[in-house]
Amino acid sequence: MVWLETAFQGFALATLVGIPLYARAVRGRSYSIYGLVTLLISLPGALVLQARLAAFLPSLGIPITVLFLAGMLAASIHLAGLVRPRLREPWFRLSLSVPGMAFLALGALAGLWLLVLLPFRLLAWSVGAETVLGLMGWLDLVPVVVVALSLVTSMRAVEEVVHVHLAEDGPEEFARVPVQRYRRRAPIELEHRPLRLVQVTDPHLGPWQPVPKLRRRIEKLIDLDPDLVLLTGDFLTMESTGTPGALAQAFSPLRPLSGRCFAIFGNHDHEAPTEVRHGLAANGIELLVDDEALVETAWGPVQI
Repeated sequence: MVWLETAFQGFALATLVGIPLYARAVRGRSYSIYGLVTLLISLPGALVLQARLAAFLPSLGIPITVLFLAGMLAASIHLAGLVRPRLREPWFRLSLSVPGMAFLALGALAGLWLLVLLPFRLLAWSVGAETVLGLMGWLDLVPVVVVALSLVTSMRAVEEVVHVHLAEDGPEEFARVPVQRYRRRAPIELEHRPLRLVQVTDPHLGPWQPVPKLRRRIEKLIDLDPDLVLLTGDFLTMESTGTPGALAQAFSPLRPLSGRCFAIFGNHDHEAPTEVRHGLAANGIELLVDDEALVETAWGPVQI
């Protein structure tokens, strides 16, 4: 058990030093700083959480330490892979990128959570409340539960149908438009066909959403026969930025809807504007930057 903990701590230290140095030598200063800051935020919490969980659940001490060591290994390889970023094969994403990012998130969350609990632990210790201290050990599992749940939600897209009733005239006073939202349930049948808008936002093409998955999701949305498709930014990640043509492939199902598809930049898209412009233009998607468009639809002209 002791040698496992030592191996975990030693590998964490080697990663903290090695990844920034490797990044500095191969990719440059910016990513080296990014890797260093990421590790400095994540590793302290991960190290403390591993020690606390192993002590609190001694019968599971070895499996816990092995899992943390595996997470550290995955995170190290994932960050090293980003030194030469590109979209990876499914086995790499599922066995290294996803576990590695989950480990980094766990460490960052655990560090904050343990700091929040620290004053309460010190108070219980100062008054000799050993029972309370023992029960508080279960609270150390909160970051683990949160990260586990986030893995489930991150693996799938959230689809929502929103019915917005349009008035003939403007409201007399400024107010929020009433809407009906349908998530995880079928929307009610409408008497007449509505103006159908499909919005795709924050796909972040990368480990969580590779090209085939995003393409399938867009194909499913197209089956709704939209009048307009609105793409509202944050299309790429570091991996897809380093994979020219990936966005164009992912958006290829929109090509038959040319003239009905419009996009804007998200903040991440300014990191690779040329690649985003190419991916949109290749599929007939009009990019609006401080601009507007007037589109004829079955409901009449719509200004965007």
